[in-house]
Amino acid sequence: MKNTIKVLGIIALLAIIGFSMAACGDDDGGGGGGGGGGGSNSLAGTTWNNPSYGGVRFYTTSYDFGGVASGTYTFDGKRGSCKQNNTRGTANFTVNGNTMTFVSSSANSIPSGTYTKVR
Repeated sequence: MKNTIKVLGIIALLAIIGFSMAACGDDDGGGGGGGGGGGSNSLAGTTWNNPSYGGVRFYTTSYDFGGVASGTYTFDGKRGSCKQNNTRGTANFTVNGNTMTFVSSSANSIPSGTYTKVR
């Protein structure tokens, strides 16, 4: 009888652990804010291209416009801002799907226009 109670207790404990893990869901890498001073860092690891200006690559909290300009950025999932290193230059942008549009720029070395997501 004692062995039966132990076995039932172990089964119940395993069932609780199993259901707890199932309720957590998959880890899709998404989630809350952090980094870059803004919400989601969904731009990290992406590259965008404009035939007139070249490409821009985003890292966790920084960006690089193909050696022309680099600095830090913030991004909230739809809107963002780039701040160029060693200057007061900034550029604001919006992202809609695979299109990034720079809507304002205070420095000639931070390109404007529309970029298409490459990867």
